[in-house]
Amino acid sequence: MATLWNIVVVLVFIQQVIAVQRDCSDFDNLKSCNECIRCGGNWCKNKNENHRCSLLAYDNWCTQDKEDLLYFSNDKEEGAQLNPKYQTQTLKVGNDDKFNVVYPSKMQNPKTELTVNSTQSYDFDVKNTTSCYDGTCTTSIYVKPNINFCGHNASPTEFFNVKLAVEGITEEANLKVHVPCACSFNDKIEETVVISCNGRGTNVGGKCICHQGWTGKFCDERCGEKRGDVPCTDLARNNGECSGNGKCGSCEKCECFTDREGSQYFDKDNYCADICTMTNYCDDCFLQPYGKCRDCHFSLYKQHYNETVLDQKDDLGRKVWVKCSVNIEEIYIEYIVMRDDRDETFFMILESGNGELVGAVSGEYIRIV
Repeated sequence: MATLWNIVVVLVFIQQVIAVQRDCSDFDNLKSCNECIRCGGNWCKNKNENHRCSLLAYDNWCTQDKEDLLYFSNDKEEGAQLNPKYQTQTLKVGNDDKFNVVYPSKMQNPKTELTVNSTQSYDFDVKNTTSCYDGTCTTSIYVKPNINFCGHNASPTEFFNVKLAVEGITEEANLKVHVPCACSFNDKIEETVVISCNGRGTNVGGKCICHQGWTGKFCDERCGEKRGDVPCTDLARNNGECSGNGKCGSCEKCECFTDREGSQYFDKDNYCADICTMTNYCDDCFLQPYGKCRDCHFSLYKQHYNETVLDQKDDLGRKVWVKCSVNIEEIYIEYIVMRDDRDETFFMILESGNGELVGAVSGEYIRIV
C-alpha cells in the first residue's frame, strides 16, 4: 500500500473579506456571544453566569442556557466513481476533522488536486493524503478553521468549500464545511421584546412603528436634534428623498430599502446613497492605472476585468458585484463594483462607448463614443 501526502493547496480563490487578528487568549474577557463563537468558545445566555464564554462546555457550567449554534446535517451523496462525491459538515472554529473519498484507480499514486474557496478569510488549514491498495484509493482530506477565519461581520452560516479532482477520473468530489461565525439567539430574544416596543411605539406585523421623538428597532433610542435642511434629502445631490433608495422614517432619518439589487451597500448615514453614486464621485480613478486610487476620499481599487465573478452571490443570495455606469469626458463607461467587510471598494470596467474596440488588457475592453 502506498501513501502520498499532499499538503499544498492549489488554485485557491478567496473572496475579499476583512483580515482580522483576533485575540482569543482570555475567554473570560470575551463579552459578546459573536466574539466567543468566533474564538471557538461556548456562550452562556444567562447574564448571571460569571464566565459567559468558555472554551469547554463543562457539565456544571451554564446548565440550561447554552447558546445553540446552527448545525448542518452530515449529508452525503455517492457518485459514479467517487464516494462520496458531495458532503456537508459543520465544524467549529479551532476544531479539525477528516473526510475520506474512496474511488477505483489503476494508478498506484494518482495525482490529486484541491481547489478551495471561502465566504470568509483564508485562515483555515486544508491538506490531504492518498493511499492505494488493490485498485482502490482513498484520499483523506483534513480541514480546520482557525481563529481568524471569521470576519467582524460574519454570519451564523459561513462556509469554505474543498473540491477534489483525481487524475483519470472526470467526476469531482465537493466538501462543504459550515463554520458558525455568529450567534442566532438574538433573533429569538427580539421576537419577545418587539411585542411591547418599550411602550414608545406600536407593533405592526412584528415591527415597531415608533411614536414621535423615538427611534430604534424597539423604539429604545431618542431622536437627536433636527437639522435645518429638507428632511431625508441631500441638497448637494438633489436626487430626492433618501436618494430614491429608502423612505424618510422616524426622527427624519432615512430607512434604506433592503429588497433592491445592491441594497447591502446603501449608506443609511448618507441618505441611502448607493455604491454607484459613491464610486462615481471618484471618476478620476477610472482613468488611472490598476491598483489603489490616489484621488479618492475612500479606499477604492481598480482591478482587471474577471468574468468569473459576475454571478458571485453572498449568503443571502444577493449579487456581490453591482453594475453601474459613469460619463467621463464624453466617454460612457459601464463597470461593476463591490465593497468588502473592510469598507474597501473594488471596481472593474466592463465597456464604454458605442462599440469601437480601442484596447484590451486581461479581458478588459474600452469602447469610444
